[in-house]
Amino acid sequence: FFELSVIGLGYHVMKTNNNKLRFALGHNHFIFVNIPKSIKVYSKKNSLLLLSSDMKKLNNFKTSIINLKPLNSYKEQGIYDTTKILKFKAGKQIKN
Repeated sequence: FFELSVIGLGYHVMKTNNNKLRFALGHNHFIFVNIPKSIKVYSKKNSLLLLSSDMKKLNNFKTSIINLKPLNSYKEQGIYDTTKILKFKAGKQIKN
């Protein structure tokens, strides 16, 4: 299984009734992704839990979701795998 998290202001994910995921990722429209039959998805407001017995399909589906909005290391916004360690970069320093 994989757990994905969505972080960012106004970013959220929701599972619809017709076996699709609806993402709000800062665009002026929603992004819909079809869920394959072999994968079970449980969603909360800002996280997804992906379950399947076929790891190859599960890994492909996970990477396709992450590629919708990869994590921005400066703004700390996007979709990421919670099992990975996050490294954020410092922004510009203000000189006084």
